[in-house]
Amino acid sequence: MTKRKTQSAFRYKEGIPLVVPEINAETTKGKKLIANPNCTTAIGLMAVWPLHKLFGLKKMVMSVSYFNMNILLIGRLFLFLASQLDSI
Repeated sequence: MTKRKTQSAFRYKEGIPLVVPEINAETTKGKKLIANPNCTTAIGLMAVWPLHKLFGLKKMVMSVSYFNMNILLIGRLFLFLASQLDSI
């Protein structure tokens, strides 16, 4: 039985394959432990994999701004609450 580990520490261990099943499931054969990438990387790879097969991409840089999204939501909530106070 193969165990999947989601902790980032396992993503860099030699001998533990980093697996996106739709792309490299064959690397799990004979392994007792596998790792998977974070959610952003997994989704991005699904979109980029066909391009890599066609053009042989060498490097990809991805970034996600969860923090910025939270700040925007807090700001909108603050403005809403402030508008409610003005109407009292």
